[in-house]
Amino acid sequence: MRAFITGVEKLKPITEERYQEFLRNAFDEHADEVAAKYPSRDYLSPAMAWATVTTDRSWACPTAEGNRLLSRRTPVHSYEFDDKNAPNVNGNDVPTVPHGAAHALDLVSLFELSGVEKSLDEAQKRLSEQMIAYWTTFMRTGDPNGHGSPRWDSSGPVLSLAPDAIRPVAHDADHRCGFWTGLRS
Repeated sequence: MRAFITGVEKLKPITEERYQEFLRNAFDEHADEVAAKYPSRDYLSPAMAWATVTTDRSWACPTAEGNRLLSRRTPVHSYEFDDKNAPNVNGNDVPTVPHGAAHALDLVSLFELSGVEKSLDEAQKRLSEQMIAYWTTFMRTGDPNGHGSPRWDSSGPVLSLAPDAIRPVAHDADHRCGFWTGLRS
């Protein structure tokens, strides 16, 4: 949600008071539980805390649940783009919410956007080549794995796609999905 929260932050900065207000408005009687799990002091800013809350609650955990349900019927290859220095194609430059590996920034690794290739460092170029290999091998064979590639297992954990660090990660734990599932119960 960083790409979206930066728009809010540009219009009216998210202070600690606004962060607490957002939590109360979004989570009502559970606001204190969420605040305890995501205290703003653990983040660069209250805006970054809010971006993390909304990413985990609205995107990361629902996607993980959807992938689990879908995997009952077909192989699912889950990934999380994790290039924290990806080219900032969203154009959001807000110091309190670094763009990191925000929504849509993986597209630079797969496509020339608007006909202009964004500058990638050597590690990012290797990641881009690996991602393109995964996608094209999957389109050709139905399995993204090719010779010499880090293994991407459809029955295993989420694969983190980071420059020179493609590896399985504990996605549900990283995004506190157990907490969010328990909060719904």
